Amino acid sequence: MNNLRPDPPESGDEDSVWLLSYSDLMTLLFTFFVMMYALNLQEDGAILRRSIANYLQGGTEVKNPNLSEIQDQLIEKLESEKLLKDTKVVMTQNNLDLTFSASLMFDSGSAELNPESLGTMKKIAKVLHEKGKDLKIQIEGHTDDTPISTSKYSSNWELSGARAAHIAELFAAAGVPEKNLMAIGYGASRPLSANRLPSGEKDAEGQKLNRRVVVSLFLPQKD
Repeated sequence: MNNLRPDPPESGDEDSVWLLSYSDLMTLLFTFFVMMYALNLQEDGAILRRSIANYLQGGTEVKNPNLSEIQDQLIEKLESEKLLKDTKVVMTQNNLDLTFSASLMFDSGSAELNPESLGTMKKIAKVLHEKGKDLKIQIEGHTDDTPISTSKYSSNWELSGARAAHIAELFAAAGVPEKNLMAIGYGASRPLSANRLPSGEKDAEGQKLNRRVVVSLFLPQKD
């Protein structure tokens, strides 16, 4: 590998010093991708997918076999449904968070899952029933700040709560213990991004980001 490094710069040639660090960086990157490729071949890509997903999305890898196994299976389901790129999967020290775009799951002003999302959620519910019986599961509904008032939902608080409750009911129907489920509606109170531009007009991208459902899986607390 030494022949990959440039010759040391001549004394006084300070403009070439950066080449040494650049060469070291390229060597480290090459080694990293060789290791990732080896892991991909060795374990069907599960560890690779989980590590990269956590790194890119800001999570911290946790050596917990239960959560790690569940995360691998959920990522596999989302990949098969072609929804992984639209879902944020983050593992932290004590929980695993799945953030779904509500715009892709529900029609505007509705708490009923559309057919595509219903099928996906049923597959996720099956994984949670089989592998996550001892986990606490919290489902959060979030909306943007656009006021609503329909015959069914008088506010974003009601809409977000109904969406969270609908998913909780689906999980319970799949066999997840009801005592482990919690549904919360936050309305527009916890935005991830600005709902409005400085001019006061709607920020379409910000509002889309704020319309979401978060499914959090918590490890049981030890006494």
